[in-house]
Amino acid sequence: MKVDDYLITYSLPRPFFGLNIPIPMQSAFMRDYAKKNHLIFQLPAVEICFKDSHYVLLSLLQKSRGSSLINLCMSSVLMMPILNSDLFEKIIQESGNVIWHFPLESMILEKSELLNWVSDFKCMQSLRNQ
Repeated sequence: MKVDDYLITYSLPRPFFGLNIPIPMQSAFMRDYAKKNHLIFQLPAVEICFKDSHYVLLSLLQKSRGSSLINLCMSSVLMMPILNSDLFEKIIQESGNVIWHFPLESMILEKSELLNWVSDFKCMQSLRNQ
């Protein structure tokens, strides 16, 4: 098996953007996603329950540095700290050669595509709040 055959998964045990998806459901969703995409599912790394914590995600990214390619999956792109610019930028800086998988939105993004998506999302949020 090659490194890029594996799907590293990440779960968030707290609400995000009005959603609160139980970890067993996140895990089952990502396991099904891995199977459909012919990837090897790995049990999710579960984030610490503290508000705004992304310590486990940062740790996953730091451990993957130097790898040729990492498939990282979280149920939704909205699990990213996209409204916390400093933290989001730190995650992006640590992401190296990550391919981001977001099955809820049916998106597979490289770093530049994720940055563009977040920029567009923030733009839409600001228009919505006017």
